[in-house]
Amino acid sequence: LLLLFIALLIGGTFYLSLIGLETSKFNNIIAQEIKKKDPLLVVKLKKIQIKFDIKKFQIYLSTYNPLVNYQNINIPIKEINIYSKIIPLIKSKIEINQINFLIENFDINKIQTAASRIKPSNLKTYLLNNLKKGDVTSFFGHIGFDNNYKITDYKFNGNVEKVNLQFRDSHIIEDLKLNFVADKNLVLLNSISANYKNLKITNVSIEVENKEEIFIKGKLDSELAFNEKDIFNFTKDSFFEENKLNGKGNLVHDFNFNLDSSYKLTTYNYAISGNIEDSQINLKKNLKSQFLEKSIKNILFSNTKIEAKINNQNKNTLYLEGLYSTKDNNFKKFK
Repeated sequence: LLLLFIALLIGGTFYLSLIGLETSKFNNIIAQEIKKKDPLLVVKLKKIQIKFDIKKFQIYLSTYNPLVNYQNINIPIKEINIYSKIIPLIKSKIEINQINFLIENFDINKIQTAASRIKPSNLKTYLLNNLKKGDVTSFFGHIGFDNNYKITDYKFNGNVEKVNLQFRDSHIIEDLKLNFVADKNLVLLNSISANYKNLKITNVSIEVENKEEIFIKGKLDSELAFNEKDIFNFTKDSFFEENKLNGKGNLVHDFNFNLDSSYKLTTYNYAISGNIEDSQINLKKNLKSQFLEKSIKNILFSNTKIEAKINNQNKNTLYLEGLYSTKDNNFKKFK
């Protein structure tokens, strides 16, 4: 009898972990418990399976493609697993202590509809004004609760693509793509790529640490092709409005900055290094000087090494070294 009991126990455990028992007994109970937490969240469940998580040694309820609506936004959840204590389940009650879910192909603009309830206000303003479009192709979430359904911990991971972000009127980052991992203390963003005007951004990694302040650091590579209009948009220097300029190169960017609890920038450090392969300045008016044998119309630059640092303490530096020529490709060194 003992061996039979052990065999049945092992067999039942594997059956629950791999297949599960189908039931509709908990559908309304789960929907009601969720509505107690947030009346704006409406959940309609289809078939539910009672399963057993061997790793966590815990019973959970699993369902696929539930109908989930939040503030009139349909959320495309593909799978949701609800963990509860065993004794309440036996009594047909639910005490949710953990939820795992998977979302696929979610239009990121729908977040804006719910942004009115988001705090702080700086984040809400950013979502409403700067986020233009994008898709969440995959989003896995884990949320832990206490007995009062207060969130005790969370973990998220996934990826987004085709995101457009707008800063001011003319600054738009297009086709942003990234993977992310996040919990309540740390956010990691990697495999980031995007386009900004003539700047191609690749190999980006960003780390966000959430403590009393928010600490952000990262690194990215960029390939750029620029002209006088691009430089003028950044500097507003009339020189680049009056004269022609073009060039191309590769840069590495390192940055770190801190935000306070209201998302206000408190400190920052930004450094770039790289090489401008070829660039050229065509002057509208010839450059003349008593120190020059001939006036200068064009200036060519080649293999220009650039290093620059900018920070909130105004300890800013710029270093340039390379080759230049004013005629017949007769290049000379400069730094």
